[in-house]
Amino acid sequence: MAGGADAGPAPQGVLKGVEGYGDAHREIGGRFVTTRRDALPQAERGIRVLLTRVGPDGAMLTTLSGLAAVGDLALRVAETCPLREAAQAYARMTRGGLQRRVVLTMD
Repeated sequence: MAGGADAGPAPQGVLKGVEGYGDAHREIGGRFVTTRRDALPQAERGIRVLLTRVGPDGAMLTTLSGLAAVGDLALRVAETCPLREAAQAYARMTRGGLQRRVVLTMD
């Protein structure tokens, strides 16, 4: 890497490829959040490792939908596609290069 050597393994590659990542960034802090109990890395360099649960919650979905509808919750959407084009949308996501998500619509 440009600017130095790797200071040690980052949790699940979180910092791989970051410009200048090396000894100067040994204590970087921050959080690594996952839903996979089988993929919990060891905490290091001040990074807290957190496990979160995901499950159905209709009331929360209603709340989040309302917040998005009035613009209080920013959505990161690259493009929308009708459900019938789900295969093409998936192929678009797997090609990479998107900074946002593809959303399927029920048109």
